This record gives sequence, structure tokens and C-alpha cells, in this order.
Amino acid sequence: MNSPETSLFHKGKEVYGLYELLEKNPKPQKILIVEGYMDVIALAQFGIHYAVAALGTAASQAHLDLLFRFSSELVLCFDGDKAGREAAWRAMESAFSSLKDGRQIRIMLLPQSHDPDSLVREEGVDGFIGRMQTAETLSEYFFGHFSNELNLSEMEGRAQLVNKAKPYLEKLPESIFKEMMFARLKELSGWANLDVLENATTLVAKQDRKIARNRPQDGGRLSSARVAIALLVQNPRLAELIEQREIDWSGLEFSGAALFKNILQMIADKNPANAAVLMECYRDTAEEKPIKALALLDSQVADDKIEAVFCDSLDRLLTQARETALTGLLNKGKTEGLDAQEKELLRKMLTAKILVPNNRNS
Repeated sequence: MNSPETSLFHKGKEVYGLYELLEKNPKPQKILIVEGYMDVIALAQFGIHYAVAALGTAASQAHLDLLFRFSSELVLCFDGDKAGREAAWRAMESAFSSLKDGRQIRIMLLPQSHDPDSLVREEGVDGFIGRMQTAETLSEYFFGHFSNELNLSEMEGRAQLVNKAKPYLEKLPESIFKEMMFARLKELSGWANLDVLENATTLVAKQDRKIARNRPQDGGRLSSARVAIALLVQNPRLAELIEQREIDWSGLEFSGAALFKNILQMIADKNPANAAVLMECYRDTAEEKPIKALALLDSQVADDKIEAVFCDSLDRLLTQARETALTGLLNKGKTEGLDAQEKELLRKMLTAKILVPNNRNS
């Protein structure tokens, strides 16, 4: 746990207890994030099996984004001492960057001089869970922090509120939640001209979109291969869709082909229930780093669209790979000639192209 950072071990992305949690419940209603791995062990002894701990000094955006893949609600639990309360506030930067519509974060501050182990022993499991269920939402905690720190009855205090809160709100992705947070800031500060801030934020977003539209069409868009492989890592069950197609991979090469085939073989061998279990299968292997990167990749696909987007990306990927392979064989046939195996592969590809014409614009 206290090992230094290495090329294979990144504390900023590792979550203690996630593997065990997902083995018991692949889709937990909520995930409780505590400060240390000993807290995870202590809570598990009392039957609370949905607690995890971020390795390193604090929960990072990478930690939160990973956990949000498995649950839409995270509860950040901090000890009741001064260090715990300071840690809670430091977590705001990561929390705001991770929040999108449909995601929720609660802040659970324990009573003074308590940690999860001591509190669950003193109040029992029901008492601990009751505190967790009534924990403050991020918005309540955030504005409550400033209300306690600043004198909002004075103009100077309200000005400080705007100056301190605005940088956090600007980290929020464009969403209804972001608009509501700005509206709450406007209400607390009493500054009617706060609309200028909102309009400025909107203007920057519009300028960014305009710049994006003027870039080449493929700029910033994930390739079909990257989307397909990322979705497969994040949802190992998608391998069943590939098996149903009985794809002939002969001669098909594309960026990431070796990794894609490796993942398919790993899923077939280990039958992982989810992405966390699949990542564990790759621990201490050469593929561990790219697998983790793919698991964290935000493909911005809604849960009910995952299969459709995966199939579409796979179709595009296979079409492009077949076209590339076919072109290569035809060119080689004109210049060097083909051996018997290559001629048979070319015949199969030409037959497939006739039977399944490509009407898609790649």
C-alpha cells in the first residue's frame, strides 16, 4: 500500500477494495469512499461491503471517474478531525471535475474524534448507514462551507463568496446541474450581474464549439478501433456479440488489433464479470497500462446505447480493415504475385464483398 509510484503501479488510479466490491455486486447502488484501506477492512467486518479507499494522498478525478462507471452515487467519508475536514475540502476540485448530469456525490463528515471503525462500533451498522443516507449532497456541503467561513450579511463577504466559488463551478461540465449551481451562487451573493459570469462561460463554450467545428472532421473524434476496444474493456459481456458473428480474422489488421484479440482471448479464458475484474486479470502484465487507460476512457455513450454503439464501431472497424487488406492483396498481386494462401484469402474477401456490399461511407 505504501509502495512508491512505478510505471506499473499508479496510486492516483488504484482503488483498494473495488475488485472485492464488484465481485459481490457488479452494479452497487452507491459506493462509499473512505480515507484508508484499514477502514475498508473494518467496515467489511460489519457487513458493509461497498466501501473502497483511494490509494495515495486523496481521491483523484481518475479515482472518481473509475468508480462512477459502476455506480451513479458516491459517498465521500472523512474522519471528524481537522485533517479529515481539510481532506474533504481538498476533494472538491476532483469532485467538481467529475460531476455530470446523472451523477451524485455526498459528503459524509464523521463526528469529532471518530473514524469509520470507531463510529460503526459505537453506533452500530444501522446508525452508520443512517448517517450515510442523510449525508450532505455536494451542493449543500459546498455552499455550507462558504456560509460558515464568510459573513454573507456583508458586501465584502458576498464578494469573497463569488471569487472563491466561481473557479469551482467553472470546472463543472456543461449541464443542468452547473446552471443550478450558478443560480444558487447568484441567490446567495445577491449580485444581479452574476449573469455576466454565466454569459461569459456560455460564450467561451460556444467559441470552443465553433473552433471544434472548424477543425478537420476527424479531429478529436475517437477512432472506431479505440471506441470498440474501450467499450469491450468496460463491458466484457460485449464479447458475446462478437462470438455470435463468427468473424474470420484472417488478414485483418488495424491499429490495436493485437490488443483487441488479446482482450477477447482473456475474456474467453477468465469470463470476467466486469471491467474491474478484467483489469485485475491484467495486473503485472505488459498490457496492464493500456487496459487501465481504456477502462478510464470516457466514450460518452449512454448505458442504453452501449451495444448499438459497440456494434456500429465494430462494423466500421471491420469494414476498414477488410478494405485495407483487400487493397494490399490486390496491389501485391499486380507487383509481386500471391502465394496459394494469399490467393485463397483474396478469393474469400472478394466473395464477402460481393455478398455484403459496403454502402457505408468510411
